[in-house]
Amino acid sequence: MDPKQMFVDMLDCNKRAFEHTFNAMAMAQDHCESMLDTLMAQAALFPEEGKKISNEWIKVLKKGREAYYKASQDGFRKVEDFFVTVSKDKSK
Repeated sequence: MDPKQMFVDMLDCNKRAFEHTFNAMAMAQDHCESMLDTLMAQAALFPEEGKKISNEWIKVLKKGREAYYKASQDGFRKVEDFFVTVSKDKSK
């Protein structure tokens, strides 16, 4: 097997593992958000300011999660592009 192809296959496997793990983490975070929303809705003594802070925290968490995912996908794409470029240069 060609070493470059083997590395591309390993990269693809790592990318899929990352995506599955990331999606599982995102689902867990979304579930915790849902539980927190239910708790705040049912807790009569939970102050309104606390609800606003929690909602802002959740927004920041989601933005950070999206930025992390985008950065990781950019990294995977750069490595893939590098190997395509190396393959083209070697074939000349």
